[in-house]
Amino acid sequence: MRDRFLLRLFSYMLFLIGVTLISSCMAPRWLATPSASTTPRSDLRTAVTSLPKNPTSAQVAAYNACVDACLTSLLRKASLKEWQECEEWKGESIVIDGGSSELLQLDPRDFDEISIIRKPEGSDQVHHLVRHDGLGVPVVMKQNYRLEKASTKKLFPLNGRHLPATAVMDRDRSGRMVLRFHHTRNVERAEIAGHEHELAYDVSTPLHRSMGSKVLPNIALHGLINSDRYLDDTGIYLPDVYDPSKIPVVFVHGLKSDPHIWQNAMNEVLRDPVLRKKYQCWYFLYPTGLPVYASAAKLRRMLYIARDHYDPKHQNPQMNQMVLVGHSMGGLLSRMQTIDSEDEIYNAFFTRPLEDLALKPLTKTLIQDSMVFERVPFVKRTVFVASPHQGSSVAQVPVVRAFGLLVNPTNNLDAVTMDIRVNAHQDLHPELHKFRNMGCRSVQTLSPQHPILKSLQNRPMQVPCHSVIARMQKNRSLNETSDGVVAYWSSHLEQARSELVVNGTHGCTRLSEVSAEILRILRLHLNE
Repeated sequence: MRDRFLLRLFSYMLFLIGVTLISSCMAPRWLATPSASTTPRSDLRTAVTSLPKNPTSAQVAAYNACVDACLTSLLRKASLKEWQECEEWKGESIVIDGGSSELLQLDPRDFDEISIIRKPEGSDQVHHLVRHDGLGVPVVMKQNYRLEKASTKKLFPLNGRHLPATAVMDRDRSGRMVLRFHHTRNVERAEIAGHEHELAYDVSTPLHRSMGSKVLPNIALHGLINSDRYLDDTGIYLPDVYDPSKIPVVFVHGLKSDPHIWQNAMNEVLRDPVLRKKYQCWYFLYPTGLPVYASAAKLRRMLYIARDHYDPKHQNPQMNQMVLVGHSMGGLLSRMQTIDSEDEIYNAFFTRPLEDLALKPLTKTLIQDSMVFERVPFVKRTVFVASPHQGSSVAQVPVVRAFGLLVNPTNNLDAVTMDIRVNAHQDLHPELHKFRNMGCRSVQTLSPQHPILKSLQNRPMQVPCHSVIARMQKNRSLNETSDGVVAYWSSHLEQARSELVVNGTHGCTRLSEVSAEILRILRLHLNE
């Protein structure tokens, strides 16, 4: 009996040892390093000075453990704003090297928080984690949003900026220890101890913290129902530092949505070694209760603001190759950046010239800005994902129409519609009389009966465009299918350079086929 008990106990211990070994093998090497509390105090200088050109796994682990221990201690010691040019750790003088370019190296004193990545995040939102084993300790460096920061760093994300970096330790010429933070969106190798080494990095975790589904939890629904509340938040935002050597790709979300739907697509751009060096991902955030033409006008204005801020002389060739990627209603906003309206959009609303209407000057200005425009010249390609170019019949369903009435207009839009109702109601396009509020809600402008959609068909896009269309019904002809919200016939464009049909629903942006098609188009854009 006793021998049987000992045998079971011994078997159980072997099982626990096996599980531990398997877990340690599966974890990234930077996660397998000893914690700061178990790292010998005198190993830092030895780990750095003894690092050869081709270190063994044990040497990498020892080096990373020392960097982890030093960084953990410094972070506990003082806030980043209190860090001096030289800090002390276990008798060592640690020089804080801020670097000369934030595209390559980040200064910790410019940030509010640094967190060591103990476990990669975002695997539930992306198909692949973009990470690599190597030397150094991957971290997320966060700058909080502040009004004074936003005024000096335009297009700064509302939820702060989360940048990928890898902390490394090296010696300077005088023999002092130097702590650096390499910006690993752009840097994958660095010189350490006189040799160039591959860095450990994780760019998916910072992206997840910046774009995760819980980052902007209110903008989707509340931005639809109460657009006025979020109007000041409308803008183009850069999750990372602006890079003049890379082409901007601007992702535009759709109705009752927010930018997190593009997290997987952005992650895949970062995963591709070529596209990562050639493109930078931006996003347009806006409350979706405004009519399509009003939101398109805001996107147009923000595109010019971004260009004027980062390329004031309008000479950057990368800025001049911008790509827009729009989902659903965001596709319509993107389309309206590539056409010259002439009088087509205006005539979809009014039957008489603007100067003949008895409207207030402010009303005329807003109409002019949103309905009469020229294409944005530096936008050179568009990608439409499940976009209702000819509207969605869902917008005509009674319950959806009733929901549309809950959408509160902005103060400006309310004043404009009131002015038109009182002073130019007889001058409205006849089709608009079929809509409550003259069809001035976002949901209403998505109706196949709305004249603005018909007017868009008459204005050719002046850049290459591509369509990605989802369908739920696999066994029907394409013209009989839909994604549950938008029918194939509405998403289909004769002008499209390419069209990919995927099996899925309207919210198809996370599908691997959709991300792969976006990447294919971005590669094509580089070669044309």
